[in-house]
Amino acid sequence: MLCDMIDINTENHGSGNGNEAPLAAYLKEAYEALGVPVETYSPDEVEGILQHPDYLPGRNLKDRPNVSATLQGSAPTKSLLLAGHMDTVPVGDESIWTVPPIKGTVKDGWIWGRGANDDKFSLAVELFLAKAFTELGVSLKNTVYLGGYVDEEYGGGDGALALCLKHRADFAINMDSDYMDIIHCGVGGQRLAIVLRHPEPQDNCGIVMEGLYLAKREIDKFGARRCAELAENRYFKDTPIPKSALRYMNIVSGTMTNDRHLGTLDFAFYTDRDADVIKKELNELLESIRAAVAPLGLVLDEVIYRSRLFRYAASDKEHPEILRLQKKIREVAGKESAVCGMCLSDLNIFINNLNGNAVSCGVCLDFSVEGGAHQPDERVSCDDLVAFTKAIASYIWEWDNV
Repeated sequence: MLCDMIDINTENHGSGNGNEAPLAAYLKEAYEALGVPVETYSPDEVEGILQHPDYLPGRNLKDRPNVSATLQGSAPTKSLLLAGHMDTVPVGDESIWTVPPIKGTVKDGWIWGRGANDDKFSLAVELFLAKAFTELGVSLKNTVYLGGYVDEEYGGGDGALALCLKHRADFAINMDSDYMDIIHCGVGGQRLAIVLRHPEPQDNCGIVMEGLYLAKREIDKFGARRCAELAENRYFKDTPIPKSALRYMNIVSGTMTNDRHLGTLDFAFYTDRDADVIKKELNELLESIRAAVAPLGLVLDEVIYRSRLFRYAASDKEHPEILRLQKKIREVAGKESAVCGMCLSDLNIFINNLNGNAVSCGVCLDFSVEGGAHQPDERVSCDDLVAFTKAIASYIWEWDNV
């Protein structure tokens, strides 16, 4: 199943340019073949989403459908949502891959290919569980929703929001995180870019480069405050997250002979502060950049918001379903899961819109390791995938019977 899904290119190139529809069609057909009720729908079609404060317009979602399958309970008193995203980051330079990136490959105990661990394994878990429960005749008393959502990469979030608003589940497991740890807290934050411009044509990039350096100095001060606040946060102070509170994603000064008067600095930040506080600080940051570059004759020409401003969110670390999930992973997968915080964009959407009744948990590899999320030769361990699937199945069985 996972190899089949990797074979379907669902690269998200940002700015509303996603390609999830072929995978949505594959999943719909697979669920229909099992006799499981399923539907596809644009996130924009979900009631109330266009007016929702977390909705981000301009993501071109008309032809980018979510998928929702339903294991209907016989006498439901509660509901569970399992979720995973269908889009992937671009392949990048294929020459540095050792396997075809858009081809699911089983090798050396791993499944390789773009999206293997971020995040198509989650969709394979959902489909496998539907197949197993259906073919074994497992009857659930309570309802389980199996969701595949669009536009996670590049800070979209509307696909996840649509799942929350459509199903209003009592608890959700967003299967998009590392090493079977249980992520109950997500930092807020945003990705944006500033564009500096000299009003006159330039024969070299020197002035713009100097302006970008001055802008970076101002952004560094902003980032230092983000680092300090997360270092004091009870969920993040003993994690690597504070050191990553400011990330520079791209710095460009002139790419062609006619744009040496332009420069772009792209960065992301994480925070636990309220949105109003951060918006005020961002406005102050932009004013300080304008003042810093003005003596060079540069202007802050444009601010590009690459993502929404995600709101800080946390579920109770002692939530009964978190403890149940942790127990099942220990019993079935033999792993002692940490319950911790992380920078996971769409987790904030789930927690904030399901009243603190959501976590992330999965078998991704970290961004920083070989073969991890977004890396060449992306892959997922077959043993971990099987163990995690068994743990989720066992969790559902116990959840349904208490």
